[in-house]
Amino acid sequence: MDKITKAINIGKKLDKTSKKFSELNWVKYTAGYDFGIEKSYDKIINILKSKKNYEVINELLQKDLSPLDRRRVDLLKKGFEPYHLSEELNELDKRIQQVTMKLSGVNNKHRNKIDGEEISLVEIFRILREDDSKANRKKAFHALSQVNKPLVDNGFIELVNLRKEYAKLAGSNNFVEYKLKESELDFNTFNTWKDDVRSMADKLKKTRNEYAVKYLKTPKLEPWDNNYLNSKIAPLMNTEVDMTEYYKHIKDLYLKFGFDISKNNVTYDIFPRKNKSEWGYLFTIDPKVDIRVLANVQNRYNEFDVLLHETGHALHDFSLKGKNDLLNDGISNIIAEGFADFFSDYLF
Repeated sequence: MDKITKAINIGKKLDKTSKKFSELNWVKYTAGYDFGIEKSYDKIINILKSKKNYEVINELLQKDLSPLDRRRVDLLKKGFEPYHLSEELNELDKRIQQVTMKLSGVNNKHRNKIDGEEISLVEIFRILREDDSKANRKKAFHALSQVNKPLVDNGFIELVNLRKEYAKLAGSNNFVEYKLKESELDFNTFNTWKDDVRSMADKLKKTRNEYAVKYLKTPKLEPWDNNYLNSKIAPLMNTEVDMTEYYKHIKDLYLKFGFDISKNNVTYDIFPRKNKSEWGYLFTIDPKVDIRVLANVQNRYNEFDVLLHETGHALHDFSLKGKNDLLNDGISNIIAEGFADFFSDYLF
């Protein structure tokens, strides 16, 4: 067997197991059913914890490999290595995943209320953008925080502490540093964020208040005024549109850049319904074969923002070379977000 083929086969096995995990998550996020997500995740972890697989990877790194093959195996080792450092880290990782899955379920099932009546996120954001009543906007803004207590009650603080503990045990000062190292980025990247914010805070506050006076006739901009102010500056954002033709409009925009998204198998689930997550996500079930977009829209122009963004992620995934190419595991999430943001910014 070719040296690199062993690594590719390990990657394929991991991809196959991850595909099932993604399918189960799609069902949970779109319909609210859990058909064994935790068990599916355990199967992924069993592959990563396999001593045999890890030995194969380490043996390959001792061989004479081409630069690209060495990068492939290096990336594979980066994914497997955390599960071969200590059993204590493995137990922490398992607990982190359990709490994370529980919290995602809480977040997906939660529905906000205003004056005792259930209201969708789509409607809340519409109030924040369009309602002339400051009192109504304030109610809508505070409704968004109703999910906080259920999240805390179900382990959010525990999750934060578990991540801190995991990062320190893995040799990092904090979880942010750990994640930056994991992404092969300089862990000093965000060291100056406090100074950066301080240097801009006064100027930002002054500018925001000037806009508040100009557009809202008030000297101070409150948090529940932000979206409403944006709508006053750019009223086109609230224009009513026919969302049944969403695909045509998205396709037309991407064609201007030479990308024909109709050549890719992207599934869209974009209209709100009971038991469906109210947020927006991309599910890469199988690269180059099956990618799905979850969103919640009704009939406003600004709602194309999430559709353009998630379609950008889908196009990026479809554009990656090699269905099982291990090199794809080295793509930074920051790069992926930049690609998606590039297209969603054309909303403006």
